[in-house]
Amino acid sequence: MSEAFDSRARVHRAMVMLGALAATLALLLSVAGVAAAGGTVDILEEDERYSFEPGEITVAMGETVTWQNGSDAPHTVTSDTAGGPLDSPELAEDDSYQETFDTAGDYAYHCEIHDYMQGVVHVVDMPPTDALGAVDDSGRLPAPLMALVALLAAGVAGSLIMFRLRKSPRTI
Repeated sequence: MSEAFDSRARVHRAMVMLGALAATLALLLSVAGVAAAGGTVDILEEDERYSFEPGEITVAMGETVTWQNGSDAPHTVTSDTAGGPLDSPELAEDDSYQETFDTAGDYAYHCEIHDYMQGVVHVVDMPPTDALGAVDDSGRLPAPLMALVALLAAGVAGSLIMFRLRKSPRTI
C-alpha cells in the first residue's frame, strides 16, 4: 500500500467521523431545544425578600412553565383570579411546579405565603417569527439555529483538516 493511499484513507476516516459527530451534535441540540421549550421561573431570596425571577415570562400556547424554588422558605404559585390555572401545592426548597398553558392570555399569579411576591405569564398564539434572532427567556438560541451553528463549525473544522493535509508534503 502506498503512503498516498494511507493518507487519503486517514482523511476519509476523519471526515466520516467528523460528519457523524456533527450529526450527533445537531440531533442532541435539537432534542435539548425541544425539552427546553417553555420557560423557567426561579423563586429566589435577595436581601431577605423573595421574588419570582423573571417576574414576567412569555411563552407560546402549548408550552410549559416550570417554577423552581431555590430559596429556603416554602412558597406557592397561585392564580390571582379564582379558578385560574395556577394552584401549586406548597413548594419546599428545591421543589418545582409545572403548568402547561393551552390558551392565549395573561396569567397573573402570587405566592399565598408571601403576598408581595407576584408574577405574570404571557401566553401568545404563536412563537416569535424572528427565528434567527430569537433568544428564549433562558438566554439560549433556538434549537434549529444551534444545530446550524454546530454543522457550520463541523464544516469549518473539516475544511481546516483538508487544508492542512493538502499543505503537507506528499510522497508517492
